[in-house]
Amino acid sequence: MEMFFQLLVNGIAFGSIYAMVAVGLTIVFGILEVVNFAQGEFYMLAAYVTFLVYLTQLPYPLAIVIAVATMIVIGLIVERFAIRPLIGRAWQLPILSTLGISIIMQNGAIVIWTPNPRTIIIDIANLNIHIFGVVIVFQKLMIVFFALALFIGLHYFIQKTKTGKAMRAVSQNKEACRIIGIDVPRISSITFALGAGLSGFGGALVAPVMAIHPVMGILLVLKCFAAVIMGGFGNIKGTICSAFILAIVESFAVAYVSLQYKDVFAFLVMIIILLFRPAGIFGKKVGI
Repeated sequence: MEMFFQLLVNGIAFGSIYAMVAVGLTIVFGILEVVNFAQGEFYMLAAYVTFLVYLTQLPYPLAIVIAVATMIVIGLIVERFAIRPLIGRAWQLPILSTLGISIIMQNGAIVIWTPNPRTIIIDIANLNIHIFGVVIVFQKLMIVFFALALFIGLHYFIQKTKTGKAMRAVSQNKEACRIIGIDVPRISSITFALGAGLSGFGGALVAPVMAIHPVMGILLVLKCFAAVIMGGFGNIKGTICSAFILAIVESFAVAYVSLQYKDVFAFLVMIIILLFRPAGIFGKKVGI
């Protein structure tokens, strides 16, 4: 029983990371109708920024803030110069643009930091907490806590604030929003920056518990795409639930099957769910 709860805790911790990145994907798709292949690279770059800031002996919480802020700025730049000029044209162009940005970021990271993995050693992050025989790494507890706070804040932002309501409106009908005076390009920038910031949060939080390397975002973003598909495109709650399902299945697959087949099980779950629920667990949702 202790092993069961241990695996469940591990799955919830990594599910929180998957959910952060996947929610960024589904927000961008739900509002801009753009599939962002560079989402994993925002996650990777945030981990490197956290690593570089921490090397300067600044506190880890400040490193998280700087990493997230950096990803938001990069997200704004990418949206303005690589996404906005292509909106409304052939749907393949924004996809190719984000794919190109992904490749540039990966290779740029290899040139700057080399392919060798980097690690951050934070004593408090690696502190073990024992609860009823279950060993929880403090950093994983932090990941779950921050993810929960982030999702609650995001829900409030989208549902209650003026900007959030404008984002929902743009996701439903862009032309009508232009007619009534909503600044659609501004909403586009905010959306992409928010998506990049969510990935940045995930990368900064995972930096002390995983090796940092230039291709760390490739497989993760594929799993996040799987979570988005399972949850229903544009469905934020569905995406979050699907991300946790994938991570928990992976956690148990490592223990009871094999580490080598861990990634296979994540996509196998997606295929099985889509066989019975082609529109995703919660059904396809228009907008966010």
